Amino acid sequence: MILKYSRVDYDPVSHTYTLDGKQLSGITGVIKDKLFPDYYKDVPGDVLNKAAERGHRIHTAIELYDTCDIPTADCDELKGYIEEIPSHDFIGRHMASEYVVSDNEKYASAIDKVYADGMGGVILADIKTTYKLDTDYVSWQLSVYAYFFSMLNPGIPVSGAYAIWLRRDKHKVVEVPLRPVEDVLKLLYGDETPKNDCGFGELSFTEDYLLQLKNEAEEATAKYEQAKQEALALLTKKGMKNIRGSHLMITRRSDSERKTFDTKKFNTDHPELYAEYLKTAITKGGITVKAI
Repeated sequence: MILKYSRVDYDPVSHTYTLDGKQLSGITGVIKDKLFPDYYKDVPGDVLNKAAERGHRIHTAIELYDTCDIPTADCDELKGYIEEIPSHDFIGRHMASEYVVSDNEKYASAIDKVYADGMGGVILADIKTTYKLDTDYVSWQLSVYAYFFSMLNPGIPVSGAYAIWLRRDKHKVVEVPLRPVEDVLKLLYGDETPKNDCGFGELSFTEDYLLQLKNEAEEATAKYEQAKQEALALLTKKGMKNIRGSHLMITRRSDSERKTFDTKKFNTDHPELYAEYLKTAITKGGITVKAI
C-alpha cells in the first residue's frame, strides 16, 4: 500500500499551508470558530503558547521514534505512547506522520499519524497533550481528515480513527466515531457546493479516483493502439492474414474503397428535397469527463 502525497507545501514552523502560491486555511481554526468558539476563551495567551511548544516537542519525539526508531529518554509522553502498542498493535504499523491532506482549494491540514490497519486500509490518529481529552472535538477533526484523505487516496479505505492522549505519565488511546460526509461538507462549506467536490460526496467514488481511471484508460488505449500497429506491421511484412494465439486472433484487413453520401453538398444543391427526406432520431444522452 503506497500513499499519495499532496501538492500542498506545509511549513511546520509557521504552521501554514500553501498551494501554487495561495495560502490555505487550516482545519483546527474552522472547527474552533464554528463548533467550539469558547474553547480557550479563559486561558491566557502565554499559557496557550507554552502548551503549544510542549505539544510540538512531544510530537517531534514521537515522530523520531516512529520514523527512525530513536527514543527520547526524558519524554514521559513517548514512554506512554510506546506502552500503548501492546494494546493497540496498529501503532506499530506506522505509515506517515504529519501527512498533509487538502481539498486543493480552501483547506489543508496535517494528520498527526497514519497507520496501516493490516487489512489494506488505514487508521488515522491525532495526538493530544491537553489537560483533558475532548473526544467530540477530535471526532470532528479526524472526520475532516478522513474526508480529505479519501480524496487523495480513493482506493485506500479509512477503517478507524483514534485519539492518542498523552499527559506526562498518563496515557490512553480512544477510538472516536467518524462523522457522515454530509456533516463534514456542511461544516467546511455551509450551503455552498465546494468547488473541488462538485457533488462527488454523493457518489461512491471521488473526483481524484475518476480522474485516475480516466488517465489510466487513456494510457491503456494508447498502448493498445500502439500494439495493434506493431502487429499490423508484422503481418504486412510477412504477407500474412492473421496471427493466432491461445486466447486471441489478430486479423489483417486489406485496404478497401468506401463510398459515402455527401449530405452537406446535397443540402446546398437541393435544400427542399433534403428537408423532405430528413429524418430525426433521438441520440441517447450521457456524460463527458474532461480534465480541467
